[in-house]
Amino acid sequence: MKKFGKERRRRAVLGGAVMASVMMASQAGGAQSASEIDVSVTGTPDTRFTARWDIVAPDGSHRIVEEQSSVPLKRHFEGVALQASITLLDAGRLQLDVEKGGNRSHSSTGGEGSRLNLSVR
Repeated sequence: MKKFGKERRRRAVLGGAVMASVMMASQAGGAQSASEIDVSVTGTPDTRFTARWDIVAPDGSHRIVEEQSSVPLKRHFEGVALQASITLLDAGRLQLDVEKGGNRSHSSTGGEGSRLNLSVR
C-alpha cells in the first residue's frame, strides 16, 4: 500500500511540474499581461498625424504623451487604460489597432483634419 501512495505523490508532483512548464511557455510565447497596451498605426505610408496618448496607471494617475509622427508607428505602454486622440495632418488613410489583455480594437479614418478618439480599459 505504501508503494502505491509514493507513486501517486510522484505523479502529482510530476503533473504539477508539467502544468507549470506549460503555463510558463504560454506566457513566454507572447501572452500579454493585463497592464500591457500595444498600439499600431498603419495606413497610407508617410501620412502625418498628431497623437495624444493618455495612459492611466493602476493608482489612477495619468501620463500624457503628445507627438507628431507618420505612418507606420508602433508604441507599447504600461497601464490599466488608454485614451487616444489622433488627428490626420495629410490626406491619407490611417488605421489604429490597440491590443490590451488579449482584446483588440480596430479603427480607421481618412482625410486631412479627420480625428480618431479611442478609449480602452
